[in-house]
Amino acid sequence: MSLSPLKNNRIYGHDEAKRFFLDSFKSNRLHHSWLIGGEKGIGKATLSYHFAKFLLQHPLYRPSDLEITNINNVIKKIEGLSHPDLIVIDADTKDGELRKQPNITIEEIREVTKFLRLTPSESNYRVVIIDGADNMNISASNALLKILEEPPKNSVIFLITSSMFKILPTIRSRCINLKLQPLKFEEFSAAVKINIPSINAEEIKELHQFSEGNLKLAIEVYKECGIKALKELERSLESRSIGEILKFAEGIKSSNENWPLIRYVILRFTINKIKHNLNNNFVDSEAELDYFSALQKKLIEAETFNLDKQHFILSILS
Repeated sequence: MSLSPLKNNRIYGHDEAKRFFLDSFKSNRLHHSWLIGGEKGIGKATLSYHFAKFLLQHPLYRPSDLEITNINNVIKKIEGLSHPDLIVIDADTKDGELRKQPNITIEEIREVTKFLRLTPSESNYRVVIIDGADNMNISASNALLKILEEPPKNSVIFLITSSMFKILPTIRSRCINLKLQPLKFEEFSAAVKINIPSINAEEIKELHQFSEGNLKLAIEVYKECGIKALKELERSLESRSIGEILKFAEGIKSSNENWPLIRYVILRFTINKIKHNLNNNFVDSEAELDYFSALQKKLIEAETFNLDKQHFILSILS
């Protein structure tokens, strides 16, 4: 099992983003607000926590870069979410419990406002991390915008999002926008070997191709599903063969813990297929979008009503 972003003290790739942040800090031009985007699992939260750990160690410790080699008291406090100069808001969890649905409320943003009005007590900064910032409702977004328009001194806010377009343009314009890119093969290979020591070179190539450089997705696929199962699903999706579909559906159970990954693969395959068809003028764009919307609706219904996943797979693939 891979470490959570909060406790993962090693960054793979994203050199351009790291260099830009460090240059800003060292030149005393550190911006107060950073919007860190990219697909889910690409390392946005891990990088944000590294930025926070770097800033909050000053003045007690003075790290020269973002590599964490000294697990000191500041790092321990951050990882325990007990550092007085750090506040974290997560759209998926609140007070250690999963939310019914991803959400960030205006009340939580108001707490950020109160927090930032205080003077840093153990460092030079007050740091805010908002993970899943695209899940703020309009009231919360407007409240955050007020903070960004007049940011308190020595405050740094990191907004994490997998959907940049869902963030208000007025918020985006007041932030440094960092869009993280998938890992290159060399970086990906080194990271996978550390997380999965028993993996072989061919499997690494297959994982990199499948995950498109997304390390978290690759590790989840390998440990929870396995490459073989994902290949069978993609083959079923591609062939539309009743025999292939039945064969794959037989291995799916309604309580299968691998369902989130299978759901992701279905959506990913469908999106890539639509892009290919549209680029080659094979289909009508409106019809393709209608199909994708219908697929999403079926997926939501399958999960909301806990429908049998075997029957669901058969219904959408046949």
